[in-house]
Amino acid sequence: APQAVVFSGIAGGLNSKLHINDVVIGKCLRYLDTDTALIAESAPELEEFASTPALVDIATTVLAEHGFIDAYASDSAAEKDPKQFLVGTIEATHADCVEMEGAAIAHIAAKNGVDCLVLRAISDNCDEAYDAFCEREFDLDEYARTASGITLDIVRCIAAA
Repeated sequence: APQAVVFSGIAGGLNSKLHINDVVIGKCLRYLDTDTALIAESAPELEEFASTPALVDIATTVLAEHGFIDAYASDSAAEKDPKQFLVGTIEATHADCVEMEGAAIAHIAAKNGVDCLVLRAISDNCDEAYDAFCEREFDLDEYARTASGITLDIVRCIAAA
């Protein structure tokens, strides 16, 4: 019987205002690779899912304390053709980023009546050329330290609330 689920990871940026290492709070999470009307036929009868507003507030405060000015709002699951996916996702959802598990995590949390928070760090921009992406060096230790520090501070705030 968890008090809350805090789920973090990486995502591809769709919003041109987002840059690598920016953090997105999953305020509205959508499946893109499935029939959402079919999903909504079962409990909790929703086609979109959300992080719990009180947890979003906590995350926004913690992110500001860590120097993040803006928190953006969306998550989605990936499809196979990147070019069609990029254009279709932006037009259909106005999503800020795309990733693969956030909607499922928020869905199961909602189904079980558990508070949920989904956070994503932008790892790349979805319009980036594959060759440029492959040639970039990633500092996974730095990313992991930043993410774990933010997540631990969020968990501490949740526990204190």
